[in-house]
Amino acid sequence: MGVAAGSASEHAGLAAARALMDCTRTADSGAGVIARVEGRDGVAPEVEMQPGAALHDRERYRFLGEHGRGGLGRVSRAHDRALGRDVAIKELIARGHIDEIRFLREALITARLEHPGIVAVHEAGRWPDGTPFYAMKMVSGRPLRELIAERKTVDQRLGLLHHVIAVTDAMAYAHGRNIIHRDLKPANVIVGEFGETIVIDWGLAKDLSSSDEVAAPGGSLRMVTDDELTAVGSVLGTPAYMAPEQARGEPVDQRADVFAIGAMLWELCTLHRLLATRPQHRSRELRRAGIDRDLAVIITKAVAPEPVRRYRDAGELAADLKAFKSGARIGARSYSLFAMLAHWTRRHRRLAQSVAAIVACAAAGVAVYVRNVATERDRADQALGTAQHERDRARLSEASLLLEKDPLRSKEALASLALQSPQYALLMSRAQQRSAARTIGIEAGVDSVYRSPGGSQVVVVTREGELYQIDPGRGTKRILDRDLKSAIAYHDGAWLYARKPFRESAIQLSAPSNPSALDGFGLSELSALVSLDRAVYGLDSSGNLFKLGSRAPALVGRAIRFIAGDRDLLLSCSSALTAGECLDILRRVETTECSV
Repeated sequence: MGVAAGSASEHAGLAAARALMDCTRTADSGAGVIARVEGRDGVAPEVEMQPGAALHDRERYRFLGEHGRGGLGRVSRAHDRALGRDVAIKELIARGHIDEIRFLREALITARLEHPGIVAVHEAGRWPDGTPFYAMKMVSGRPLRELIAERKTVDQRLGLLHHVIAVTDAMAYAHGRNIIHRDLKPANVIVGEFGETIVIDWGLAKDLSSSDEVAAPGGSLRMVTDDELTAVGSVLGTPAYMAPEQARGEPVDQRADVFAIGAMLWELCTLHRLLATRPQHRSRELRRAGIDRDLAVIITKAVAPEPVRRYRDAGELAADLKAFKSGARIGARSYSLFAMLAHWTRRHRRLAQSVAAIVACAAAGVAVYVRNVATERDRADQALGTAQHERDRARLSEASLLLEKDPLRSKEALASLALQSPQYALLMSRAQQRSAARTIGIEAGVDSVYRSPGGSQVVVVTREGELYQIDPGRGTKRILDRDLKSAIAYHDGAWLYARKPFRESAIQLSAPSNPSALDGFGLSELSALVSLDRAVYGLDSSGNLFKLGSRAPALVGRAIRFIAGDRDLLLSCSSALTAGECLDILRRVETTECSV
């Protein structure tokens, strides 16, 4: 039969427990014994156990065999002939007065705790021989200790975590009623055939609302050799799962049960029953076992040596264990942004998987798109490279054709190319050799170019009569004068030229720094000028040759077609020989005479 919940069932359990107390007698006399038990409203009423109460017939139950043995009593399997059900009957082993008081308290406390995770009490009393007993729901199953021992790896043992959480839930209910177990261990947890988890053996349980404690005479501890056996005396509990303050015999509260549950969690996660001595060693062992950080934090807090650092009760521990199981954040840990994201993913696994799948598909689509774009870009770059190569080859051919006619344009064409072929290098070398070092733009067009003796100065006369001085080294030009009439010569360290200002009938013989360097004395025009060391000669368009100076021009020849000279040498070409000062015949060419 299942466990009956509700106030009626609870009252029935309490009635059975009180019937057991009614049959209790003191060891010294027939006087009654007063026991304190906390009621439903938190008040601890006094229950007087009167002597002479009726005894229970043992023949009602057919005993099937011993089921287990604890610190106070023996549990037997039995069949209730009256109700036709199997029950578990716990009988007191030793008949001492203190043992009977503990046995009675166990029956009362167990009867008060109506929870699916705590065994239900059906009946309590004494046999005709005076032995106290109480009947409980028969839980068919195996101790959690056996299940843990069968599993040899951490992953296998973590499969039992939900049973420990169920134990924590049951203890949270008991702690809510100010009841502590004080002997929690895997041997006192039964896992049923259908997965139910039951906390048994409440023989050392204590009602925290009651200040009295039953101790052994002399307050001594009856030591045992097995860590799994319960020690009974002033120090109560099982050493392997006992909180430090409980082992020292100090008063304990709900945090002692929290420590015991933490010890069971430790056994699941590290394959060791006993805790590491130092807290830092505990954290290291949990990390080595690969335990999730949240669960490691929960265990570390539950088994903290100082009670103030543990969970206040099993309720807080159960909340964190359930949060860990569901993937939510636990209260015992502070989280970084990355840790919160991991917990959200664990809690919303399906949604996270869907989001991950969408992101993966999007990433795959983007990757395919980027790859296609890159492929098309590579094709376009290849086509562009091919087109540029063909264009450069065409420009190279064009530069090769221009090399003979216009080396400068050929060089400019070659400079715009990005080729590194031997043909390109050869053409560029030839273009550099044949082209000018500098290019100077003359917008009005060049009429004539003059170079001073020694080549220190170069001037250009444009078609519009402008005179520019050229700097070949820098590739610059500077205007010297305007209104020139082509005749120009280098005289006495300066350029001397004929210019005719606007609306003037006579020419001026000027220098850049002296507009009236020589007097033209009414000459209307000159086509050529020759400067010698001692004189300047000018030729007009009619073929008249004049010697110019500070006085009026002297006519020294006629029918002169061209003149040239330097320093003390004057060359003239005329159609008739004219003798004069310093003029000699150089040679005759057909009808033309060349004189010097």
